[in-house]
Amino acid sequence: MPEIGSIPGHGTDVPDHEAIIRLPKVMLQYIPQSADEESSAHDA
Repeated sequence: MPEIGSIPGHGTDVPDHEAIIRLPKVMLQYIPQSADEESSAHDA
């Protein structure tokens, strides 16, 4: 059974030096992204 909030195909283990945060979708406009990531984000 997948963990709540997990993305299928992605591991849920987080190294001690990293953190996962959840942001509202509207906050994506404030996060710099590469052109490749940007196009895939709009398709979702």
